[in-house]
Amino acid sequence: MDWKFFLGLTIPAVGAAFVWLTKVAREDPPLYAEIDGVLTRWIPTALFGVVFLMVFSMVTWDAGRGDVGFIGGILILGLLQLRSAFPFFRRVAALPRPHRETPAEEQRTTR
Repeated sequence: MDWKFFLGLTIPAVGAAFVWLTKVAREDPPLYAEIDGVLTRWIPTALFGVVFLMVFSMVTWDAGRGDVGFIGGILILGLLQLRSAFPFFRRVAALPRPHRETPAEEQRTTR
């Protein structure tokens, strides 16, 4: 696999995960709590899996060791960034939810 192609797919995916988690934490804190619980349990497992497959691939195949290391490094960095951002998402979920006015209330305040 071309590592540049992989990098081009991974970086936007990590960014999209951050945006989506921020939106969910802000709009639906109970759903975010469920997602947080699942991701908190699975990210260490995913990190172990990435490291294991990276080492296995480097030992098994001589060609492309640099590419495997680079791709594995990108995955590890993305997972660590996501895990380190959980306190931020928890604070966003704890913020008071904004009150949205209905169209009738908006018309009353503009008159």
